[in-house]
Amino acid sequence: MKAQVADEKDHVIKEIGAINTVARNTISELQQDLGNRVREELEEVVRLKREAFELGKEFGQFQAMRKTNEWLEGLLSLVEGGDQITVCQVRVIGLMLLKGISAWLDRNRRNDVSLHNLRPSINNAVLELERWTPQVNSAEGSNSFSAN
Repeated sequence: MKAQVADEKDHVIKEIGAINTVARNTISELQQDLGNRVREELEEVVRLKREAFELGKEFGQFQAMRKTNEWLEGLLSLVEGGDQITVCQVRVIGLMLLKGISAWLDRNRRNDVSLHNLRPSINNAVLELERWTPQVNSAEGSNSFSAN
């Protein structure tokens, strides 16, 4: 009977050892597989982050182009004498253009006397546009676009 118990004990020890080896191998494989998956997912997150950054840059460029086109559409309407521009946009575009012309005249007036004579008229127009404040509640000042 002791021999049988000893055999059973040895058999159980061997079985437990085999189970232990299988369990350790399984755990090791699972850890390795989990590590690989985590690494793959991190690479995917980095890729998505890079794509999101690129999309953000493109979105910013599209917004800038839209704003530029909006300004150019107003300028084109003003140049063509069209009505697709609000009074506030007329004021803003006028100020931008006249201030640009004034700065150009400052840099170039020494070369031509007629340019020197033009500068006071341009400056007066700038002052008048700066003083002009379209009424917010009036039909002509219905746009909230403002200039300073």
